[in-house]
Amino acid sequence: VASDVYKRQVLVEPEAGGHHFVPYLLFLAQRLQARGNPVTLMTTEGATRHPAMQRLDRDLKQPLVRLLMRAPMEQGSGTLGLLRRQLDYWYAVRESARQVSDADAIFVLMSADAVDRILAVLGSPFGRRCFVALFIQAKFHWPALGIGPGGRSVRLSGLAFRRVLAHPYLIAAASIDATLLEAMRTDPVAARLHFIPDPGEIRCTLDRQAARAALALPAAAYLVLVYGVIDERKGVGDLLQAVAGMPAGLH
Repeated sequence: VASDVYKRQVLVEPEAGGHHFVPYLLFLAQRLQARGNPVTLMTTEGATRHPAMQRLDRDLKQPLVRLLMRAPMEQGSGTLGLLRRQLDYWYAVRESARQVSDADAIFVLMSADAVDRILAVLGSPFGRRCFVALFIQAKFHWPALGIGPGGRSVRLSGLAFRRVLAHPYLIAAASIDATLLEAMRTDPVAARLHFIPDPGEIRCTLDRQAARAALALPAAAYLVLVYGVIDERKGVGDLLQAVAGMPAGLH
């Protein structure tokens, strides 16, 4: 994506919380800036007020040029609620993308999962300009690999994903799930799909005993840690059910 230093990279990410701004967007923005690419962040006014925005400004060599977009509507319940939100997301992105005057700008959809179904039907919200799609939550391939349930409408999700990968203006797509590449290795559109490791970073600043003492945890306890935005989509309910059947001493 950064092979041509004269092309502006527009990172599209309306949400700041969780892993949206940090570390994914920060990781990419740092490397684009290091290569001399002009970088613009297309995001919402609410996201600019999030603490993660302060982290971006602090850790980048120079603040990102910001292009404000309308905040997509909240997702409703069920399949209809998902499609309505995706459609609104698609239109919000298209409205702001039209403000980018650079004809050769490359758009990077940092959360392509949020608009994949509509993108498969309506095409790219960027018109005839090139784009890249990052997928974090794709799981339609899980049942075939015996990993677990693949979410709602597994077959439809797979068809939509392949249609996005076949889009004529898609430069590349990426996923943090190596099993997705494994499942699609024989698919004709798989050449556009690339694996990228989760850029999350763990720094061990305390030894185990000191960390447990700081959290008032038993020194010999077996621990299961859940981090990030904790909600039902993270499978916390299944985790708690599993913990209930474990031996005593599990925290």
